[in-house]
Amino acid sequence: NLSNSFWEAHRHEELNKSEKTVYALLDTLKKNVTYIRYRNALEFLAKGYKDVGNVRIGPWWYWLSANPYEGARVRFDVETNRGFNEHWFAHTYLAYGFKDKGLKGLGEIRYQFSRQPWSYINLKYRNDLDNGQMYADQLGTDNIFATVFRRPNIPFKYQRSQEWDLDYYAETNSGFGFGTSFSSRQYEALLNLPGKQYFPTSNGGTPLKTFEAGFSVRYAYDERTLVSNFTRYSLGSNYPIVLFNYAHGFPGVLNSSYTYDKVSLSVSDYLKIAPLGYVYYNVYGGKIFGTAPYQFLEIHPGNEQFYYNRYAFSLMNRFEYVSDQYAGINIEHNVGNGLFRLTSLTRKLKLRQLWTFKAVVGNLSPANQQLNYVGNAPFKSLGGNVYTEIGTGIDNIFKLFRVDFIWRLSPTPAVYENVNKFGVFGSFRITF
Repeated sequence: NLSNSFWEAHRHEELNKSEKTVYALLDTLKKNVTYIRYRNALEFLAKGYKDVGNVRIGPWWYWLSANPYEGARVRFDVETNRGFNEHWFAHTYLAYGFKDKGLKGLGEIRYQFSRQPWSYINLKYRNDLDNGQMYADQLGTDNIFATVFRRPNIPFKYQRSQEWDLDYYAETNSGFGFGTSFSSRQYEALLNLPGKQYFPTSNGGTPLKTFEAGFSVRYAYDERTLVSNFTRYSLGSNYPIVLFNYAHGFPGVLNSSYTYDKVSLSVSDYLKIAPLGYVYYNVYGGKIFGTAPYQFLEIHPGNEQFYYNRYAFSLMNRFEYVSDQYAGINIEHNVGNGLFRLTSLTRKLKLRQLWTFKAVVGNLSPANQQLNYVGNAPFKSLGGNVYTEIGTGIDNIFKLFRVDFIWRLSPTPAVYENVNKFGVFGSFRITF
């Protein structure tokens, strides 16, 4: 952003002829209308959003999707960027289903106290279908990819959620992060899930409504991060990242109905094991004390798409298993070129070999089974058994694409259950 005269005065060594040519070429490209048009188009396609002045529109993959309940669905997101303000951030979207003729949406506002160390306060209201998104860098079900690449012969399951969330988070320079949160959530079962008629309350509260307050402690020493606008993505650390969460459900607050306590702990890390690439692992566990409807228990993350999700079980359906105590592990080993080093073609293509392992053991107390095994409930308990998946895959295909081959090993399905024991999943991402 500084003038050429500044750099000429402060540069330690004068540019040589080749370097001056590079500068001239870049200056020429920045003024070339055709280059700018293609650059902006490719950037919009890869990132999903576009800055127009001080606002950002997108991602484009949310603009059109479809499902049996809403029919064709359109959604449009708008958020402010840092050109609007370095500290204040606002984001909203509106969505409309042409079959249910329902309007949905979200509105949130954030004040970013600091970017180094990271700290903010965020207020959000959302009234929409629960689309199952767990992490900021993962896709839910309300996008064009979920519509096109959904696995066949799996019943759709939908519920609507109305929620208020107030979050405060602050980090220290030593790697510790501390968060507090308050949330009010109201659920309404819509398709193939038990509704509020099965969950009457005796305390005058609203069925399937809760008010939670909680706190979290995170330790990520020397973590590398990537910030896009007001969203931050972790690129890992040379040390394990530890996250502890606690939440309590308060009955009688804003017509909430349930009392429970949730605790969870996870440890994740990237381990370099040269010359055999690196290993990512995540070990986690948690327990829920109290009796509550399924929405407030641990719904193990299933994936009903052919799009690979690192944080979900690829061959487990959504709402297939529910637990109030659980422990699991997720391992991904990127071997590097591995077996692909053996042929000249695969060496030139720079393909990467990987394998994955995911397992979770869970249980559901008799009291929660009695409360939740009602109506058309599609879920069940693991009953102390281990759910296990193992897979292998090819990464770095044309620098962008990845293919995973996944096998479901356990538990053994009942005779009447129709489950897939093998699947092929694809994804794409930009890696460094």
